[in-house]
Amino acid sequence: MTVLTRLSQSLSGSWQGVYSYSWGPSVSFLAHLFEENGVLSGDTVEPTGTGALSCRMAGIWGGRSCARVSFTKVYRQPSFEYKWPILYSGTLSDQGKVIQGRWQVESVTGTFMMHRELGEQTDESARVGTSINLKQGRLVPAVGLSR
Repeated sequence: MTVLTRLSQSLSGSWQGVYSYSWGPSVSFLAHLFEENGVLSGDTVEPTGTGALSCRMAGIWGGRSCARVSFTKVYRQPSFEYKWPILYSGTLSDQGKVIQGRWQVESVTGTFMMHRELGEQTDESARVGTSINLKQGRLVPAVGLSR
């Protein structure tokens, strides 16, 4: 894939990823992104660690300029430790399958990596820690994979 192809390719679709704190812990997540004319929006969902079907959901808003991707993540039902916006800044790989970079909230920082399988994206279901069912362009917890 050429750089020109990568830069013209939309980020829209399903992505799986992980973010890590600078001191070590990592959290997996699923993101569903929508990109139009360099403007990025979407949703993320991640396990809370408090139960098999317990998920934390967030909205994201940002943009892309060439290979640079940046967005802000805001949790939908924030608790004390998740009430501040989180700033993400990363780079899209040459193949257009990976976004990798750093995140920051207040004085806390870490890294993130998210990937997609081109040609294998689906809006039906995905698996990251727990089952997630994508409905009406939004991520919602599901009892099982729908097929």
